[in-house]
Amino acid sequence: MNNSLSSTDIQEHRQQFPGLVNKTYFNFGGQGTMPDVALSAIIDTHKYIQQIGPFSGQVNSWLTTKVNDLRNAIASELNTTAETITITENVTAGCNIALWGIDWQPGDRILMSDCEQSGIIAKVEEIFRRFGVEVALC
Repeated sequence: MNNSLSSTDIQEHRQQFPGLVNKTYFNFGGQGTMPDVALSAIIDTHKYIQQIGPFSGQVNSWLTTKVNDLRNAIASELNTTAETITITENVTAGCNIALWGIDWQPGDRILMSDCEQSGIIAKVEEIFRRFGVEVALC
């Protein structure tokens, strides 16, 4: 796989993101700009789910297949196996898994940005309270 992109490739790629047309963007991790193809996929997915019936066995089976396909695609890109990829419903849930999966010890330190989402702040505050870790903001 060739990971080098030419200036032309980058410009063509950026054109797929309406939010990047006239600015330099630094994704802060909260909600990033999406390419048109991603927005279209989201809309098409919602329409399909409404068509076959939200919360139905059929939609659950369809979504399970889509999530497995996604895990396989990510694993392929990262040159690993799908079993090592976890898909969560949102970033907060993913951070919850990672934060509570660490064997925190007194004196450990968490570095967090000063614009963190409230769900992450609450988790870090509880880890601070329970385990005596230090929390620093940047």
